[in-house]
Amino acid sequence: MNTAEIQSMVAKHTSMLDRLSMTMNYYIDIAVAHETVGNSSGVSKQLELLSEYVVLEQSIKNHMESLSSLQKVSQPSTLAKTYENQFSKLEEASKKKMSSICHSHKKVTDLNQKVWNVKHADEPMPGQEEELIIATQPVTERDFKCPLTGAMLENPVKNSKCGHRYTKSAILNHINQTGTGRKPAACPVAGCRMQVTRDVLVPD
Repeated sequence: MNTAEIQSMVAKHTSMLDRLSMTMNYYIDIAVAHETVGNSSGVSKQLELLSEYVVLEQSIKNHMESLSSLQKVSQPSTLAKTYENQFSKLEEASKKKMSSICHSHKKVTDLNQKVWNVKHADEPMPGQEEELIIATQPVTERDFKCPLTGAMLENPVKNSKCGHRYTKSAILNHINQTGTGRKPAACPVAGCRMQVTRDVLVPD
């Protein structure tokens, strides 16, 4: 494999990234549409799909970096092994920080911001000061409604990471349906960047 062939393969992967970006934008638009009609589960589903594409995007980038590294290989007989070793190393490193990659990815932050703006256009989106913002906001009727069911809270529990409250049975079902071993479920409150697992839930 010569330099021209490697560059051609890298270019094809770049084209794949462009198509992925367009699909991610599509998921963002759908999430905004779901939030407009109050469908929080629909928003969570789009965020889940978007996160899967972030993982795929990272894998493609690892492929590209591995391909580029082949230009420094002088022995053709070692190309395959060099590529395999480099890609495995990059994939392993990515898995260890994938949660951080997904959380800070521009498309994910765009989705969260646009979803938040649907109903909170004049309010700053909660970020690192999430708990402080929630603690200082006046209590409204919305604070006593479950973001998943839309009904008044029943057997309420609170997310100790962000302070949001849910009906216990609804949030446990949400965790079971959308959480995976590698990627915990996201807090179903629009615009919240926190995750929710059983161990962060406390009686409220």
